[in-house]
Amino acid sequence: MIVAGFTGQLRGWWDNYLTVEERAMVINAKAIDEGVDNLGMALVANREDAVYTLILTILEHFNGRFTNQNENVRTLLNGLRCKTLGEFRLYKDTFMSRVMELPENKIEYWKAKFIDGLPSLFAERVKKVPRGSYGEIPYRDYTYGKLIGICTQEGLNLCNELRLSRQLKMDKLREKSQLGDFCTQFGLPETSTHKKKKHKYHRYPNQDSPYRRKRSRYRSKEEREAKKAHRKATRFTKNRSKRDLADIKCYKCGKFGHIAPNCKLQKMKTLGLDNELRDKVYGLLYTSG
Repeated sequence: MIVAGFTGQLRGWWDNYLTVEERAMVINAKAIDEGVDNLGMALVANREDAVYTLILTILEHFNGRFTNQNENVRTLLNGLRCKTLGEFRLYKDTFMSRVMELPENKIEYWKAKFIDGLPSLFAERVKKVPRGSYGEIPYRDYTYGKLIGICTQEGLNLCNELRLSRQLKMDKLREKSQLGDFCTQFGLPETSTHKKKKHKYHRYPNQDSPYRRKRSRYRSKEEREAKKAHRKATRFTKNRSKRDLADIKCYKCGKFGHIAPNCKLQKMKTLGLDNELRDKVYGLLYTSG
């Protein structure tokens, strides 16, 4: 009997999981259609088909129903991308091995999908070759081999263009260096290969300038007193012009041209002079100064 050698999981599945009707359906299964075996021999109708039915039943219970994988292949091909041209060979081999599994592999959609999966700029470059005068691309006239050949040729052309561009740039620099000061000898502007260096602006060009030295925080008492007196004497007149002082009136002496802290009359009062002499000296000071 076909199930006599079952052990382990298969024995438990056959004895305990399947019902009597299901076991009988497998053992008594028959193929109602005629066919041909792998050797080309004709197969009659209503022949016993227990082995094939048993295998399909085992696959259904342990691995899921055996279904067509075309939908999975379509999903994989729609998500397949070639990010850089360094992956082109792997992309080409993967795409071709998968697309040939589909029954509709000759339609234009998959040929266009092969080109669209390439890097965007390179894909536009490839499309220029088969594109017609009206902008359409007759993919039906191209096989996968022809499309792969176009991609390979355009990739080689791109490599040559990049190499030529680099060589032209190097030759241009070499010609400039060989030109030397030939242009300046005839009054033409110089074509130097060296960029002008930007000089950084320094507030103090001399690095040894005393202004760059760190100022000491300590001052003597005499220096502090002198600076304090100077600041006090000039704080009211530091930012004033002579025209502004002419309009200022001192509230101590009533004269114009100075302010109370700079009033000389107040200083002369400390000398103890009489009023007449003091007025003469005061008038002499302001008329002369």
